[in-house]
Amino acid sequence: KSFRVEASATIEITLAQNWSSLGATSADLQVLFYGIAPEVSHLSLSSASPIASVNVLAGPGAVMIKPSASLAVHRMVQRPEKSSLKPGGERDAYPGGKRVYELLLEYKFKLEEGGDVTPQALLLNDRLYDSVFEGQLLQIFDTNKRLIGTTDAWPTPLTMKKGDYLALLRI
Repeated sequence: KSFRVEASATIEITLAQNWSSLGATSADLQVLFYGIAPEVSHLSLSSASPIASVNVLAGPGAVMIKPSASLAVHRMVQRPEKSSLKPGGERDAYPGGKRVYELLLEYKFKLEEGGDVTPQALLLNDRLYDSVFEGQLLQIFDTNKRLIGTTDAWPTPLTMKKGDYLALLRI
């Protein structure tokens, strides 16, 4: 019988005599591990590198593979349409008098079809207290200037419909 096992884990194989079998029993047990494992768990394609190869590692013995792929995530890189840098208010200052500034970046994008969208500023992800920036806030608005959703250092998916959108990133 064949079944899937995970690499780098412990497997316990137990052989026991049935309770209703009296006397000595002889048994032959053979355990073989075979299969393949890709060197990478996921693959990213971009316009800069639209072709990629994946190496697979195989154990002893010949293994037949049937490679297949599916595109599950579409990533878009956007450049800001507008940007502005301005000093904060009177309360936005460090004790030594050093000012805190706000960088506001505006991004316009269009969705050809609806779905889950995870807007993110990759260089700022997972950074809050260990960041040189005071904070970050990313807001998404539709064409009617209605707030669709917000995200921050830990981006979460937003369900969005087909249409034009404006993203404001405040750093």
